[in-house]
Amino acid sequence: MPRDADIELAEEVNEALRRNSQVVATRVDVSVANGHVILEGEVAAFRRKLEILDTVENLLGVKGVTDRIEVKPSAHGSDDEAKDCVERALAADPDIPDENITVVVKNGECTLSGYVLSIPEWELAAQRAGSCEGVLSVKNLLLVDPPSVRKDAQIVEDAERVLRSLEGLDASGITVKCVSGKIILEGEVNSLYAKRRAHRAANTIRSARAVENNISVR
Repeated sequence: MPRDADIELAEEVNEALRRNSQVVATRVDVSVANGHVILEGEVAAFRRKLEILDTVENLLGVKGVTDRIEVKPSAHGSDDEAKDCVERALAADPDIPDENITVVVKNGECTLSGYVLSIPEWELAAQRAGSCEGVLSVKNLLLVDPPSVRKDAQIVEDAERVLRSLEGLDASGITVKCVSGKIILEGEVNSLYAKRRAHRAANTIRSARAVENNISVR
């Protein structure tokens, strides 16, 4: 990517962060090299970091993101307080079967273990944990144990159909495989945004246990 294009992309990233009212990005510096965005700085909460990353990764033209953002809260509560916050957040969400989830917080790192019934539940549990005060990072070790089992070939067929139906996404360069319920995406797309869209679409497939995204951005 020419240098002028990198400068233009950096301006677009900064503008997107300024437009997002949920992002406190005054201490985050943005640089771009060959379409790859480098984020450096500090934020006061893990959820702010996630919001920044989500905003940047959804921009067209971004080929990759290097995350060097540190979470440094202005006031850090105890691990027990953070654990209580996560457990309350999980219990309050009707879409998360929290009775099979174990929460451990050590030095601000929240580890989720146990099992859920679907990939969307897996993602949602991590999001709820990351939104809690005192959580500096999240390690999601939850297993996905779907209530029904389907053949790998059926899962592949569904995933391919969903990818083809996505408006604005050229899925012709994407190959879908499935091994023991784990969807594997391979091939090439032209942006990180397209790679993320393919991943999110695969996450919705019924009975899938996991998604491995090996798509490269050209």
